[in-house]
Amino acid sequence: MQAVKLHWVILGWVVLTGCLAAQPIHTVQSVDLDRFMGNWHVIASIPTFIEKEAFNAAESYHLNADGTVATTFRFNRGDFDGPAKTYTPRGFIRDQSSNAVWGMQFVWPFKADTRPARNGSCR
Repeated sequence: MQAVKLHWVILGWVVLTGCLAAQPIHTVQSVDLDRFMGNWHVIASIPTFIEKEAFNAAESYHLNADGTVATTFRFNRGDFDGPAKTYTPRGFIRDQSSNAVWGMQFVWPFKADTRPARNGSCR
């Protein structure tokens, strides 16, 4: 009987904690662009359609003379041994005062808002 009660308590706890609202992802207050440039391993993401089957994902950033950011996104499609894929969108800084809000352009003339400097990235 004790095992049944414990089982119901654990089940209730799982259901209640699963219903809690997720914490929003906040953008950092500012980004030091010189320090941000370089290679980054993607350890967590809210995947876009491009990233849905991405394994071993890594991003590389290089600041261009015109203020845009040359970006390279590399990953294996489907699994860790899947075919290698590379995308090279151009990044642009939308908030010059903080450098924390960026946009990306994969295909001209379409631009997308992003916030690359979030918790969850690891260099």
